[in-house]
Amino acid sequence: MDKGILGKPVTRLQGIITALLLACFIAFTPIMVFGRIEDYEWRNGFHQKEIVEKRVYKVENKVSELEHRVQNAEVNISTQLALVDAATDRLQNAMYEADPNSMRKLTKLQLKEAEEKAAKGISIKQEASPKITVNPIINGNH
Repeated sequence: MDKGILGKPVTRLQGIITALLLACFIAFTPIMVFGRIEDYEWRNGFHQKEIVEKRVYKVENKVSELEHRVQNAEVNISTQLALVDAATDRLQNAMYEADPNSMRKLTKLQLKEAEEKAAKGISIKQEASPKITVNPIINGNH
């Protein structure tokens, strides 16, 4: 008989039992470890999803706020243009009543400028709808 670690003799039955216990430990350890890893990954996936949803929610709120501001700006611009057009019409009418010859010269000059711009392909276009690109940064990675 062989002597074991403690210096006492080891029987065949004790050796078989020890070998079976070691084999079970070696066989079940990877199963337990991989099961815990899968559970961790599953929980981590939900945690990451919550983080992304929180950040995307903040970004979506800011985008909707910007959309409202753009709409308000469009209304303000349109109102100001209408007021400027009305004031211009009133001034032109007053000028025509005061001096019809000067008004004809001004109208001809404006027509000439408009024709020159049209010949060059220049036109005035008002556009108040900016594009907003959203790209949230997750976990502080740049």
